[in-house]
Amino acid sequence: MANLSVVQVNILLLTLLLISIASGLCFKQQQRSVVNGVQFNHPFMQSMLMFIGEALCFLWFIGYKKKYREQYAKEAQQAAEKGLKLEINKAIYAIPTLFDFLSSTVSFFAMNMMPLSIYYMFRGAGIMVTALFSVLFLKRVLYRQNYLGLFLTVAGFIVIGVTAIVLSDSSQDNNQLILGIILIIFSFVFTSSQLVLEEKLFSQYHLNPFEVVGYEGFWGIFITWIALNIFSYIPCPSNMDCPDGMMESVPTFFKTVFTMEGDDQPTLLIMIILSIFIIMLLNGLGLCVTKYASAMSRSLMGVLSPFLVWMITIGLGWDKWKVGQFVGYVVITFGVLIYNEIIVIPLFGFNLNLKKNILKRQQELEAIPKEQELEKRDSENKNLASSENAV
Repeated sequence: MANLSVVQVNILLLTLLLISIASGLCFKQQQRSVVNGVQFNHPFMQSMLMFIGEALCFLWFIGYKKKYREQYAKEAQQAAEKGLKLEINKAIYAIPTLFDFLSSTVSFFAMNMMPLSIYYMFRGAGIMVTALFSVLFLKRVLYRQNYLGLFLTVAGFIVIGVTAIVLSDSSQDNNQLILGIILIIFSFVFTSSQLVLEEKLFSQYHLNPFEVVGYEGFWGIFITWIALNIFSYIPCPSNMDCPDGMMESVPTFFKTVFTMEGDDQPTLLIMIILSIFIIMLLNGLGLCVTKYASAMSRSLMGVLSPFLVWMITIGLGWDKWKVGQFVGYVVITFGVLIYNEIIVIPLFGFNLNLKKNILKRQQELEAIPKEQELEKRDSENKNLASSENAV
């Protein structure tokens, strides 16, 4: 794929936002489904569905490579000229895939323990870990406005967490809610590791985003298959609602999905099928954002979607309006906008190291040697002209 314009990148981000919302609603509807008195609770199988969707992205890659053969070859040539490697050991994809599996499975457990809006708002806190990892491993530099944005983000999440626990419904188990929050925080490390590693790969290799997602899907199916064979025999903790008393039960999953009885069918089956194709789009577009924007931009999308998810879940009757939750979200939003330098504070040095100012200074520094070279040439030409006149 050729480089995208600013407008195209913004359209890509908006599309990713909408698909991300659809993904959350789809998987939450699965978990809300009850068939023959059995609640759907299959985090490992939901991870398998996710990786099947990712594997389908490889078909997109094959189609693109076949239809735009010359364009693909030209992109490879341009990448080689920039110093990017054209060949990669496919086993490397297993590393970000493992992080993806751990993050997704833990997150599915967490999603089942809390309202979807709270889940989305806490998922956005991953920006903090991604920022830290970007500094440590990608050698990014954070400035005052970045730290202020991250501080506001943390403050907003604390407000949301306290509101969720204090004002939770009587039917909501606070212990489950707290455990869900802990699981989400635990998943941040895996998610951020995956995003930063993928960005690192894109900086070293010429990779098509859909090719990467496809290979990660194949590796994910294999990793999840191993996990299913392990966790299907591990008893479920007493404080968790698990199928057949085990961490996972594949037979119960298929029995629940294909039993066409009850008010939640065939909705559950439709959501299962739909989730595969939504994930195909979500992960493919997500890696496009990582390639053409940055891992940070991809993480920021997770911060922008919660309010829309919250409004939708209120409309569906899944959630309620809470002032504290709204205040927390507003604080988070300001934090994100300040971090992204969309809101600029012209006080206390918060506007000294904006990206545009840094870029301008770099361009000025690069222009100095060119000006010196031109002056040197002019001087040499004048000396040469003087010598010729003297002759």
